[in-house]
Amino acid sequence: MKKKLLQVFELMKRAAKKYKQDNPLQLAGTTAFFAIFAMAPLIIIIVSVAGMLLGQEEIQTKLFAEIDQFFGEQGAQYIRSIVENMQDSRTGIIATSVGFAIFIFISTTFFSVMQNSLNYIWRVRAKPKNNFLRTLYDRLISFGLILILGFVMLLSIVVDAAKSLFQGFMHERFPDLTLLILEVGNFVFYFAVTMVIFAAIYRFLPDAHIKWGVTWVGASITAFLFVTGKAIISFGLGSINIGAIYGAAGSLVVILLWVFYSSLIFFYGAEITQQYAEMYSHDIKPKDYAVRIEINEVEG
Repeated sequence: MKKKLLQVFELMKRAAKKYKQDNPLQLAGTTAFFAIFAMAPLIIIIVSVAGMLLGQEEIQTKLFAEIDQFFGEQGAQYIRSIVENMQDSRTGIIATSVGFAIFIFISTTFFSVMQNSLNYIWRVRAKPKNNFLRTLYDRLISFGLILILGFVMLLSIVVDAAKSLFQGFMHERFPDLTLLILEVGNFVFYFAVTMVIFAAIYRFLPDAHIKWGVTWVGASITAFLFVTGKAIISFGLGSINIGAIYGAAGSLVVILLWVFYSSLIFFYGAEITQQYAEMYSHDIKPKDYAVRIEINEVEG
């Protein structure tokens, strides 16, 4: 047990050392900036795709309920107003088709930014050859991740329906434990979903080969940090009256800060994944169309 704890401590320490070298504030700031523009189009695409099976109204209601838990009522209302304005601006088949294509481009650009950041952390880069084909492939991968998010929303609605039935069953037999069991169940489900999303991003988005074993370890650690960090971030932002400080821009600032701090956790998880791979001889290698890069300081 002591040996395992020492290994975990060594892993976290090595990851923190490289994390500091990789300028995480810049990476997280860039991600937060692009997230502001991509968030509403991303929501519209997820609602459109998942809504084909369960109805867009139900999907959108569920999605904004989740957003409210992350950003609070003020932030959720800000995002909702942007989404509604974008939806109202599309009239006619041509305008709707063009608008949807633009939404896909903006959303996949956000994933492209994340890809570049992960490539930098893992020290890989795509070769300049076949640039158009590579860009098209990357966009398809990004859109695939968006479809995964849509599937997660469908799964979340199904789980909520099952939870309602389960709650009545549990309340009849274990009235004193029902709340505790549901809270634990919510944590486990949210942790599992977050882990799967991070695993998909780490595995498919960067221009690097990473073994599934390493992927799941890195994704599980990152998911744990993210889930626990979410509570801390929400408490911290909730204890500050940002609206009084920034006025009308308060909602935007809340979203920026939340994505910024969440990105810091996500990229630290990427560092942990890389260090775990190196510690246990599962090196992260560039894909066939990519190369490994080195960053060296040269004195003038």
